[in-house]
Formats: sequence, C-alpha cells, structure tokens
Amino acid sequence: MPKWRKRQTQGTQNPPSLRAHEGSTPSFGIFFILFFLLSQELINKIVAVVNEKPITLSEIKLIKSIEGKEIPYEELLDKAILLNLKYEEAIKYISPLISKEERENFLKELNLEENQRNREFVSKLIIIKKYVEAIIDPTIYISEEEIQKFLKENNLNIKEDTKEFEDVKKLIFLKKENEILKEWEVKLKKEAKIKIIN
Repeated sequence: MPKWRKRQTQGTQNPPSLRAHEGSTPSFGIFFILFFLLSQELINKIVAVVNEKPITLSEIKLIKSIEGKEIPYEELLDKAILLNLKYEEAIKYISPLISKEERENFLKELNLEENQRNREFVSKLIIIKKYVEAIIDPTIYISEEEIQKFLKENNLNIKEDTKEFEDVKKLIFLKKENEILKEWEVKLKKEAKIKIIN
C-alpha cells in the first residue's frame, strides 16, 4: 500500500475529538444560552391585548418596580392596560417628539436604567403627562364658592394672597383633576377591546 494512503487511513481512525465527548454533559455555555432564551421568552410573554396591541409581562414587572410596594398582579395589569389606553388617546393630540433631556430627567426621577425598554416606557408617561397638561387641565375651573366651602368644611381661616391660600387652591385643583382622570379611564376602558391572556 502506498505510504500516502496508509497515512490517510491512520488519520481517519476514530477521531479522538469525538470519542472524548461521548457521554459527556452539555457545557455551561449551552445551559446559559437556553436559560437566557427561556427567560427572554417569559419576560416578553404577552399577558393582554388592548385594541390589538400587546402588553407583555416585562411591562408589568416594570410598573411593579416603579411602584416600590407589593401590589396584586391584577392591579398591576390594570395599570398597564390604562397606561396603554391613555397613551393611545394622548398620541392623537400630542407630538411624539421628546427631547433627550426630558427622557433622561424622567428616567432619573423614576430611578430607571437607561435602556430601550425603559426609554419607550418613559416616553409613554411623558406624552400622557403632556396630554393632561394641555387638554384636561385647562378645562378645570375653581370658583370662589368652592374655595370658601373647602375652608369652612376644614375649619381653616386663611387669607387670600398667601401661600396657604394658593396651596388650598392647588389641593382643590388636584382633587378635580383626579376625578376627571378617573372618568377618562372608565371611558377609555369601556370603549376599548381588551383581551386578558392567562
């Protein structure tokens, strides 16, 4: 047999690289990749569909981290649904353009890291805030009678043109704003197509 053929035959006998791994367990790297893919799938799991737009588990977890307290899952889901409904309505009237400074300030205020998911979430909050300030707040009127009634009910003797008097007006304003926002949320949910996915 020619020498070159003999060498070739010897070189193809049972490659040691294959025999060395027979019966061995998958490497840590493979486990890590599988774990990462499964965790990503879980985080991005769709938990609800609102007006044909998905809400994922990652958004629920983000809201939970911002709240900073234990809240039942159903309540967190409701907050996520309302957030998306309000954003959907607000974006019809408010420009989607948000400055980098606005976004960074909001991220800092909420103690959130700088990443794509958090930027998108914060952008929704900013647009909703702008909508409230531009569309809802200008409709709120506080009469002199309302102020005097509040002072009387709370046994307060406060003069006009004082900081305390302005604080009272602000308190009444926020109360009325909250009532309007509640009505708005009820209206949005009533008109929306919401599907909860278990």
